[in-house]
Amino acid sequence: QYNIILPQIGVLMRFDRVNEDSLLASSAADGKLPLGEPLMYLEFPVYAPFAFSATDVEPLKKPFRDFVIQMVKKYDGRPHYGKNDAALFKHPDVQKRMEASLNRFNQVRQTMDPEGAFLNSFMKASGFR
Repeated sequence: QYNIILPQIGVLMRFDRVNEDSLLASSAADGKLPLGEPLMYLEFPVYAPFAFSATDVEPLKKPFRDFVIQMVKKYDGRPHYGKNDAALFKHPDVQKRMEASLNRFNQVRQTMDPEGAFLNSFMKASGFR
């Protein structure tokens, strides 16, 4: 239906437990993920040709972004900041899901980096202040 092409590596599944080792990791404890709860990461390596324009790459990314949004809506999933694009983090359902973690992170970041020296365009587009 979506004419999706997956790299030969396929879909990756990793398992972990919710912990307090990070403020933003997908495994970080928050109000919806209690400490110690088992969890699973789903990773979909996608083709993103570097020579294509953003407009040309968008149809390749959209089905995966839509899947992640459904995982957020239905199962309180959390996308990984290092493995998704800023467009995903602009979605209202994703922003709502990540709000508590982002607020905690932004409080620490403002204490450690009050001038915003380490903020970049991706962070700003993804809700970091």
